[in-house]
Amino acid sequence: LARVAARVRDRAAAEAEARAAAAESEVGSAAVKLDAEVQAVQAIVAAHDEATAMWQQGRYADAAQLFESLIATLGRMPPPSVGSAEERRARQQERNLLSTSASHNLGLVLHNLGKVDEALG
Repeated sequence: LARVAARVRDRAAAEAEARAAAAESEVGSAAVKLDAEVQAVQAIVAAHDEATAMWQQGRYADAAQLFESLIATLGRMPPPSVGSAEERRARQQERNLLSTSASHNLGLVLHNLGKVDEALG
Protein backbone atom coordinates (compact mmCIF):
# COMPACT_ATOMS: atom_id res chain seq x y z
CA LEU A 1 0.00 0.00 0.00
CA ALA A 2 2.87 2.38 0.79
CA ARG A 3 4.41 1.71 -2.65
CA VAL A 4 1.11 2.44 -4.38
CA ALA A 5 0.70 5.65 -2.40
CA ALA A 6 4.28 6.66 -3.29
CA ARG A 7 3.61 6.00 -7.00
CA VAL A 8 0.39 8.03 -6.84
CA ARG A 9 2.25 10.89 -5.14
CA ASP A 10 5.07 10.69 -7.70
CA ARG A 11 2.59 10.68 -10.58
CA ALA A 12 0.68 13.64 -9.08
CA ALA A 13 3.94 15.52 -8.57
CA ALA A 14 5.03 14.80 -12.15
CA GLU A 15 1.65 15.95 -13.49
CA ALA A 16 1.81 19.13 -11.41
CA GLU A 17 5.34 19.77 -12.70
CA ALA A 18 4.17 19.24 -16.29
CA ARG A 19 1.24 21.63 -15.79
CA ALA A 20 3.55 24.23 -14.26
CA ALA A 21 6.00 23.87 -17.16
CA ALA A 22 3.16 24.19 -19.68
CA ALA A 23 1.83 27.30 -17.92
CA GLU A 24 5.33 28.78 -17.83
CA SER A 25 5.75 28.01 -21.52
CA GLU A 26 2.42 29.70 -22.33
CA VAL A 27 3.42 32.79 -20.36
CA GLY A 28 6.80 32.83 -22.10
CA SER A 29 5.12 32.37 -25.47
CA ALA A 30 2.69 35.21 -24.75
CA ALA A 31 5.58 37.47 -23.76
CA VAL A 32 7.41 36.60 -26.99
CA LYS A 33 4.26 37.29 -29.04
CA LEU A 34 3.66 40.60 -27.29
CA ASP A 35 7.28 41.63 -27.79
CA ALA A 36 7.04 40.76 -31.50
CA GLU A 37 3.81 42.77 -31.87
CA VAL A 38 5.34 45.79 -30.11
CA GLN A 39 8.54 45.60 -32.17
CA ALA A 40 6.56 45.37 -35.42
CA VAL A 41 4.56 48.48 -34.56
CA GLN A 42 7.73 50.32 -33.49
CA ALA A 43 9.32 49.47 -36.86
CA ILE A 44 6.23 50.78 -38.64
CA VAL A 45 6.32 54.01 -36.61
CA ALA A 46 10.00 54.45 -37.53
CA ALA A 47 9.24 53.82 -41.22
CA HIS A 48 6.32 56.28 -41.03
CA ASP A 49 8.69 58.90 -39.62
CA GLU A 50 11.17 58.12 -42.40
CA ALA A 51 8.48 58.48 -45.08
CA THR A 52 7.40 61.78 -43.55
CA ALA A 53 11.01 63.02 -43.65
CA MET A 54 11.27 61.97 -47.32
CA TRP A 55 8.09 63.90 -48.05
CA GLN A 56 9.44 66.99 -46.28
CA GLN A 57 12.66 66.71 -48.31
CA GLY A 58 10.66 66.70 -51.54
CA ARG A 59 11.33 63.02 -52.23
CA TYR A 60 7.68 62.48 -53.07
CA ALA A 61 7.99 59.26 -55.08
CA ASP A 62 10.06 57.57 -52.35
CA ALA A 63 7.68 58.79 -49.66
CA ALA A 64 4.64 57.59 -51.61
CA GLN A 65 6.19 54.15 -52.09
CA LEU A 66 7.02 53.82 -48.38
CA PHE A 67 3.57 55.02 -47.27
CA GLU A 68 1.96 52.48 -49.65
CA SER A 69 4.16 49.74 -48.20
CA LEU A 70 3.23 50.72 -44.64
CA ILE A 71 -0.48 50.67 -45.45
CA ALA A 72 -0.14 47.21 -47.01
CA THR A 73 1.91 45.91 -44.07
CA LEU A 74 -0.60 47.20 -41.53
CA GLY A 75 -3.42 45.62 -43.55
CA ARG A 76 -1.71 42.21 -43.46
CA MET A 77 -0.99 42.24 -39.73
CA PRO A 78 -3.18 39.91 -37.69
CA PRO A 79 -5.10 41.53 -34.86
CA PRO A 80 -3.27 41.76 -31.53
CA SER A 81 -3.54 38.41 -29.77
CA VAL A 82 -1.92 38.91 -26.37
CA GLY A 83 -3.14 40.75 -23.29
CA SER A 84 -6.51 41.77 -21.96
CA ALA A 85 -9.29 42.78 -24.33
CA GLU A 86 -8.66 46.42 -23.43
CA GLU A 87 -4.92 46.13 -24.15
CA ARG A 88 -5.56 44.39 -27.48
CA ARG A 89 -8.12 47.05 -28.42
CA ALA A 90 -5.65 49.84 -27.58
CA ARG A 91 -2.92 48.25 -29.69
CA GLN A 92 -5.34 47.75 -32.59
CA GLN A 93 -6.43 51.38 -32.28
CA GLU A 94 -2.77 52.45 -32.49
CA ARG A 95 -2.41 50.42 -35.70
CA ASN A 96 -5.59 51.93 -37.12
CA LEU A 97 -4.31 55.44 -36.40
CA LEU A 98 -1.00 54.63 -38.10
CA SER A 99 -2.86 53.32 -41.14
CA THR A 100 -5.11 56.39 -41.27
CA SER A 101 -2.12 58.70 -40.96
CA ALA A 102 -0.17 56.86 -43.66
CA SER A 103 -3.21 56.92 -45.98
CA HIS A 104 -3.76 60.64 -45.39
CA ASN A 105 -0.09 61.42 -45.92
CA LEU A 106 -0.02 59.28 -49.07
CA GLY A 107 -2.87 61.37 -50.46
CA LEU A 108 -0.97 64.58 -49.72
CA VAL A 109 2.24 63.21 -51.23
CA LEU A 110 0.40 62.15 -54.38
CA HIS A 111 -1.14 65.63 -54.56
CA ASN A 112 2.38 67.11 -54.34
CA LEU A 113 3.56 64.73 -57.07
CA GLY A 114 0.70 65.93 -59.25
CA LYS A 115 1.75 69.54 -58.71
CA VAL A 116 5.34 68.68 -59.66
CA ASP A 117 4.16 66.91 -62.83
CA GLU A 118 1.94 69.89 -63.64
CA ALA A 119 4.81 72.34 -63.16
CA LEU A 120 7.08 70.25 -65.36
CA GLY A 121 4.22 70.09 -67.79
